[in-house]
Amino acid sequence: MLEYAIPPQLGHPQFDNVVVVEVQTGTSMRSGSNLGDHHFRLHKIEFEGQYLSTEEWYLSIMAFWLVIILAFLAYRIVKLSDEVRQQKRREQELLEINALLDMRGKQLEEKSRTDSLTGAFNRQGIEEAIKLGLWEWRSHSKPLSIVMMDIDHFKRINDSYGHAVGDQVLAEVTSLVQEYIRSDDLFARWGGEEFVLVCRNTRVGQAVTIAEKLRELIASATFAQDLAQGLKVTVSMGVAGLSANEPLESLFKSADDALYAAKHGGRNRVVVADSELHLANSLSAL
Repeated sequence: MLEYAIPPQLGHPQFDNVVVVEVQTGTSMRSGSNLGDHHFRLHKIEFEGQYLSTEEWYLSIMAFWLVIILAFLAYRIVKLSDEVRQQKRREQELLEINALLDMRGKQLEEKSRTDSLTGAFNRQGIEEAIKLGLWEWRSHSKPLSIVMMDIDHFKRINDSYGHAVGDQVLAEVTSLVQEYIRSDDLFARWGGEEFVLVCRNTRVGQAVTIAEKLRELIASATFAQDLAQGLKVTVSMGVAGLSANEPLESLFKSADDALYAAKHGGRNRVVVADSELHLANSLSAL
C-alpha cells in the first residue's frame, strides 16, 4: 500500500467485484537486477471482510421474512378455502336433511288431517279452515258459509252392491267435488256418507249456487263403473251462513237442519237455512 500510495481509508479489503487475484512480494525490482526464478505454492486464499453491505443484509432479511409471511398467508388461504368448502358442504347436507324432514313432517301432518278412504279432509283438517273463516268474519266482516252434503240412500248401495262399491262411490264423489270447488273452499268428510264444504268469504247466495251446481254434476255422473257397471247417485244439501252474534255451533246446527229438511223433502235437492223464513227456501231437483 505504501508502494502504490494507497490512502489508509481505502486500504481495507473489498471484494465487491474481484476478477483477478495477484500475488506480490515485499521486494521491489531494481533495474538491471536479476533475482532468478521463484516458485510459489498457494495452498488457499481467504477473503476477510464483509461480503454483503449492511443495506444488502437488511434487504435479505426483509426478503426472507416476506417470503415466510407470503408462504404463511398462502397456507392460511388454502386452509380457509378448504374449511369454507367443508362448511358449505355441511350446510348443504343440513339443508337437504331439513328439507327431507319438512317434507316428511308435512306428509304426516297431511295424513293426520285427511280421510284415508276419500282423500278429503277429516274433521281435524276442517277445523283450520273453519277457524280461519271465523277469524276473517270477525276481523274483516268477510262472510262464511257452509254446505252439509249427504249421499242419498247410501245404505241401499252398501246392502245391494257391497261395501267395496260404497267406498268407491264415496271416493269418486269426493274427487268430483274437489275438481269443481274453488281453491279457497275446503271439502271434508264429516262422517259416513256425510260431507261438509266450507266456503270462506262467500255469502249464502253464492254458496247455494255452488251447492246446486255440485248437485247437478253428481246427479248426471256415473259412479263405480268397474265394480257395479255404473251407478247413478244423488245428494241432498243444506246451506247456512254465519250471522252476527251467532256462535259457530249454530252455523252447523242450521246447516244440519237444512240438510234434514232436504232429505225429508224428497232428497236430491238443496235447502237453505234462513233465520227469518226458517228453512222456507228449497231448490227442487231438475
